[in-house]
Amino acid sequence: MKKIRLSFLCMCLCVGTLALSSCGNDDEDDNKSFTVTFDTDGGSEVESQTIEKGNSATKPEDPTKNDYYFDGWYNNGKLYNFKTPVTSNLTLVAKWEEYEYVDLGLPSGTLWATCNVGARHPWDCGDYFAWGETKPKDAYNWSTYKYSNGGVSDYRLTKYCDQPKYGDNGFTDDIMQLQPMDDAATVNWGSSWRMPTQAEFQELCDNCRWVKRVNNYVSGYIIYTKDENIHIFLPITGYRDGLDHYLADGVGSYWSSSLATNRPINGLSLQIASYEVLPDHKDFRSIGMPVRPVKCK
Repeated sequence: MKKIRLSFLCMCLCVGTLALSSCGNDDEDDNKSFTVTFDTDGGSEVESQTIEKGNSATKPEDPTKNDYYFDGWYNNGKLYNFKTPVTSNLTLVAKWEEYEYVDLGLPSGTLWATCNVGARHPWDCGDYFAWGETKPKDAYNWSTYKYSNGGVSDYRLTKYCDQPKYGDNGFTDDIMQLQPMDDAATVNWGSSWRMPTQAEFQELCDNCRWVKRVNNYVSGYIIYTKDENIHIFLPITGYRDGLDHYLADGVGSYWSSSLATNRPINGLSLQIASYEVLPDHKDFRSIGMPVRPVKCK
């Protein structure tokens, strides 16, 4: 009888111990946190995150990498969904795609990008920038403009490319240009890219065929020299003034890096429409326009 009681007591102690052990594990699991690490594959650094079990990681600001655009965070080869609960330590890897360009065989050797800054396809408008600003914004007017004092002391004379001159106003150092730190192409795409000069827009007009086309339901121009298969497409983008987007289907405007030195309140732009192409149009620097980057060979 004593043996039976002793066995029963031992069994109860074992059950109690298991129950306490089980409760302790549950508490430990409930309080467990995990680390989400971001591998930028050579891009700008992104801090890791500590996430409580079952919660979701916060999507960080996109990293940057010279000559590449960020194409998302991937886990085991699949695009990661940041709404997914985190249940273990995790390393997310950045995917990058290289910016593409076309050699149109121009006298200067300038290479033209196939997309606007902020776009993923040739027919996308991309982001809009005031002249000398490097980030898009909601309102484009003098009150929000970075250089609203209207002065030109913020800029310097620059010779961008060691290339053969094009025309009388080609690659010389006598035209006021944006500094790289104020160049939307350089800041967003990397040091090998920049905004085109007014002379490069002029070169594009003088040496290329411009054919009105519709690409993915977007009106614009195919631009090529000899081979139509080697071309760029400039969509008709309109411009932004204040809170409004004007002439999106009628006129396309693209900033150059050149200042209208005889009227410093204006920057020089390329304006394209169904009836004309103007490579030296003057516009208030506060207006928002897309940027089509270029680079040197």
